[in-house]
Amino acid sequence: MILAVPVPHAVWDRAMAAGVTPNGPAAGSHGRLIGSVMDPFGHFWETARPPRRRPETFDRWTMEADMSNVVVSQFVTLDGVFQDPGGSGELDRGGWSFKFDRGAEGDRFKLDELTAAGALLLGRVTYDGFAAAWPEMKDDAGFADKMNGMPKYVVSTSLAQADWNNTTVISDNVADEVEALKRKIEGDILVYGSGRLVQTLMHHDLVDEYRLMVYPIVLGGGNRLFGESDRSLRLRLTGSRQAGESLILTYRPDRATAQSPSDEARRAA
Repeated sequence: MILAVPVPHAVWDRAMAAGVTPNGPAAGSHGRLIGSVMDPFGHFWETARPPRRRPETFDRWTMEADMSNVVVSQFVTLDGVFQDPGGSGELDRGGWSFKFDRGAEGDRFKLDELTAAGALLLGRVTYDGFAAAWPEMKDDAGFADKMNGMPKYVVSTSLAQADWNNTTVISDNVADEVEALKRKIEGDILVYGSGRLVQTLMHHDLVDEYRLMVYPIVLGGGNRLFGESDRSLRLRLTGSRQAGESLILTYRPDRATAQSPSDEARRAA
């Protein structure tokens, strides 16, 4: 059930202390910069203390009562490709995100996003890449500690044991397991990469928010985030901002007006 309710100041203060804002992370001040850290894709992220003051204005905060949000956060091209932004060798034209500067705003957005998260939910390929890089990373700001210490869930039918700290393997009943996580986890459940997993989550209507960092390039090939489906997906734009040469778009499913496949078939007839 979706509730849209005014947020009292006391509730707002508790949310700010937990790193949550009305429009997701990074609304307003970003606090005092205290360092930087490089992610597995070679980007440097600025790190900051959480903001300690309440923004001057806010209206309403839409939230799903007693449930965490599953957030799909992706780098995408103008033609919808999300594959190999860091140049891991999946595509001959991979590494396209390095051709552009997302700026300090983009770095802060990604940092605030992780700060507000309570868990990572990943597919096997993305998990393997992260698990090979993050355990060796260190930084004074505690960014690596957050990545390595937070709960991680990897969806895989072939992975018998996960060695990265605090990882749980989900091998079957993915939809039911994710529903249970939404009731269990405090904070967002972040999904990076993980193309097949994202399609599964979309099929079961388990994605609550899409955060797309759009880069100004038409790649002309590669896996696209939104592939063919037996149903349409209506989204509602909830935020947009420029971040260097990229554009950050935030969407939520418009479930109030969503159509089932049978509805669309009747309309076509």
